[in-house]
Amino acid sequence: MKTNQSTPHAGHRARMKQRFLQEGFQNFQDHEILEFLLFYSIARQNTNELGHMLLDRFGSFHRAFDAPLSELLKLDGIGEHSAILLKIIPEICRRYRISKLENTTNMQSLDTAGEFLIEHYMPLQYEQVSMILLDNRQNMISFETIHNGSVNSSDINIRRIVEIAFTKGAASLILAHNHPNGKLIPSDADITTTKFLKNAFAAIDLKLREHILVAEGKFLPLVRYIAENAKFEPRYIALRANNDDLSDEEIPQ
Repeated sequence: MKTNQSTPHAGHRARMKQRFLQEGFQNFQDHEILEFLLFYSIARQNTNELGHMLLDRFGSFHRAFDAPLSELLKLDGIGEHSAILLKIIPEICRRYRISKLENTTNMQSLDTAGEFLIEHYMPLQYEQVSMILLDNRQNMISFETIHNGSVNSSDINIRRIVEIAFTKGAASLILAHNHPNGKLIPSDADITTTKFLKNAFAAIDLKLREHILVAEGKFLPLVRYIAENAKFEPRYIALRANNDDLSDEEIPQ
């Protein structure tokens, strides 16, 4: 009996791998990428049909990876190893992107901070309050989880935030939280808590640089949002009516 006999698909797989090494996935179709990935969980089978099946069943490339494990296992030909492999890929990609962003520690641009936070909150199905601690040059010192739950000034332990910030030598911080199943629209509690914390930190010379809300794969800087919308508050309109020289920088917070 012959040993190490090649499978009927060995030549095809070798050509696919060589094609990837030469050009990456640039010219691959979605089903071909899925086919290629399944090479590593299914040793002796034509996985092209499985690539098509995943797209037909779940409707798009990203939904094939986002599908629940239980739904993946219902497909004929997708065993536990293949289903877990599909679930692993988004997590590896997320960890890869966060690692790159962590190595770019300067958070002078809010876009950098926003991208980092979007990656952090992406897999979470619950609300979480976090903070990025910064030095005088806006470099990230550390990233801390403050509270699991919705934003409310009564639930956030200011003393703990201050202790962590001062212990790590932070000059300022970026507070953040997410709306996992909601819109990128701040709630009344978000606004109230942002104003409260900004004033509380200012009193002890700790600057709240920004409070970032993350939802729908996007982010919203709430400190800036509050400043830009304060001019529409009744109390500001009244002050403006009595003082035509009041500038936007003097908007009451």
